[in-house]
Amino acid sequence: MSRLRTYLPSLALGLGVLLGVAALSVLIVFGDPLDVRVLAPAAAGLALIAYGLLDRPDNLRRAIVSREAQHGTNTIVMTLAFLGLVIGLNILTNRFSHRWDLTETKAFSISPQTINVLQTINSPVRVLAFYQPGQGGLEELEDLLKEYQRHTTQITYQIIDPIQMPGLAREYRVETFGTTILESEGRRQNMTGANEADLTSALVKLQRGTPKRIIWVTGHGELDIDSFDQGGASELKRQIELENYSIRALSLLTAADVPADTSVVVLARPRQPLLPQEIAALSRYLVADGKLLVMLEPRSPGNSPELLGLLGTWGIQVDDGVVVDLELNLQGDPFSPAVIRYSPNPIMRTVGIDQTGRYITVFPGSLLVAPRAERDPALVVQTIAQTSPDRSWLESDRPVNPATMRFDAGVDTNGPISLAVTSMRSRPPQGDGHPQDRSTRIVAIGNGSFATNAFLSFMLISGNRDLAVNSVNWLAEEESLISVRARPVTDRSLILSGPQQNTLLFISTLFLPAGLLLIGGIVWWTRR
Repeated sequence: MSRLRTYLPSLALGLGVLLGVAALSVLIVFGDPLDVRVLAPAAAGLALIAYGLLDRPDNLRRAIVSREAQHGTNTIVMTLAFLGLVIGLNILTNRFSHRWDLTETKAFSISPQTINVLQTINSPVRVLAFYQPGQGGLEELEDLLKEYQRHTTQITYQIIDPIQMPGLAREYRVETFGTTILESEGRRQNMTGANEADLTSALVKLQRGTPKRIIWVTGHGELDIDSFDQGGASELKRQIELENYSIRALSLLTAADVPADTSVVVLARPRQPLLPQEIAALSRYLVADGKLLVMLEPRSPGNSPELLGLLGTWGIQVDDGVVVDLELNLQGDPFSPAVIRYSPNPIMRTVGIDQTGRYITVFPGSLLVAPRAERDPALVVQTIAQTSPDRSWLESDRPVNPATMRFDAGVDTNGPISLAVTSMRSRPPQGDGHPQDRSTRIVAIGNGSFATNAFLSFMLISGNRDLAVNSVNWLAEEESLISVRARPVTDRSLILSGPQQNTLLFISTLFLPAGLLLIGGIVWWTRR
């Protein structure tokens, strides 16, 4: 009994320390210092430690003044200081967290356009993702939602297993796994994808409500928005619809006027002249604060004097030559200038960036579109894209012979050549002195092929996509949507052949361990 009495304080100290460690572990797991699972072992541990220290006061006094105690005290102080530093750094990183995405295409970061959309959300959005555990796309969607929450406090989300909660699935009319419901102020928006483009598009549709209407003029050989061929414009249609617009093809011959609820009219590369009544309908629409996106191509019958005259009325000059750029072009084609020169303008402020950090757009076959020297002072006309200043010009020869093509001073127009312009009419102030909200807006681009599937789907030139869609957003007065969009995910898989796999297996399982054993043996032998 006396022997047990001798060792009892030491046992109490050891058990008290173990209970303290257990309490700390529970606190780390559950995070609540007032939880009984934390308080009970902590209190018991403190009581046992106090008993172990106070049961033998003489031993405690000798232990405190001993040399070992002094060294132990120094160790404890250094340990506590280190723990305090770690805890402080952890608190700072939690409050002021920052992430660096070092991937080439910023694969783990959301796009600036998504950030713009998130910053405009002014009402709570609840996201309900109906996925089974382990279902494909769930992990990607949850990571994406967490990234969205880093930029806004308005989004909350919940992962729901339709098998476990069939009543909730029926309430939201979920018929397939992988359906996500966005809900805000009584409005709902469904989506089935798990990528950034789909989620951001659903947020835009949820916040905006009724989509704005775009009229796509037809009847003159324009780009076909329903064609999936390389020369079609189905990808442009899809990208525009992702921004919550509805596109309707319309022949101005069958309509006396442009419908009143039209937000933007698109005239995409007409190859036949518009009739006088069609020009008149467009003119009336523009006078009434209309918005027009027009894309032309060199030496096309669609570039009628009436159409060019209408553009001239709004301060836009069109010169029907062919733009040549020997310095910056697509794959050595001088008739496909690659543009990196832009003026300060909302449309071009964040157009697609290449690997060098520059904005890049490609115009395969273009004519000159520039601000007209003599124009109405109420018009604000700006060049938004132009060729390189050196070794570029507007070729006037008909036809152009690439073999003998050269710049002819006094005949050709020297670069830089303007390829795209914006025109906006500033309205006089209202009676109270405040500027009026609505105004006429035009975007004229000297090329239409840049917006075809060949460049938006097959070659994936994101700058062309951003230019086209940003132009629509600027015309529709949706400046908050103007930005760089999410880029397609690049497959970074490393495919190894059979011999390569065997070599990798041999190195990792045999060569490296054998090398470590050899080094250890050499060290042991030299120290014998």
